[in-house]
Amino acid sequence: MCVGDLKLLGRNENELKNEMKIVQTVSKDISKKFGLEKCARMCLKEVVSKAKCKLEAHLRTTLKNWNREKHISNEKEKLKKDYLRSLRLVFGTELSAKNAIHATGSLAVPVH
Repeated sequence: MCVGDLKLLGRNENELKNEMKIVQTVSKDISKKFGLEKCARMCLKEVVSKAKCKLEAHLRTTLKNWNREKHISNEKEKLKKDYLRSLRLVFGTELSAKNAIHATGSLAVPVH
C-alpha cells in the first residue's frame, strides 16, 4: 500500500506537532513508514496577514469611492435645487415671456 500526500492541519505549531505524533503512532501500529522526515511545514500566518492587508486596502478604496460618489450626488442635488430656484426667481418676476425665456437661457447650467 502506498500513501500519496498526507496533509495535516493545525491552528498552531503545537497542534501540528500533536497531529504528527498521532501519524507516527498509527504508522507504527500498521507497520508502515510515512517518511515524516521528508515532511515540510508551512506557516500560513504570513499568507493570511498579506491577504488581510489586501482586503483592508480594498475596503479603504471602496469606502473612498463610495464617499466620493455620495459627495458628487449631494453636489448634483444642490446644483439642481439652485437651478430650479433661479428658474422660479426668473419666472416670478414681471418679465415678458420673451424676456423670461431669454433670461433662463443665460442661466449657467452645470454639465455632467
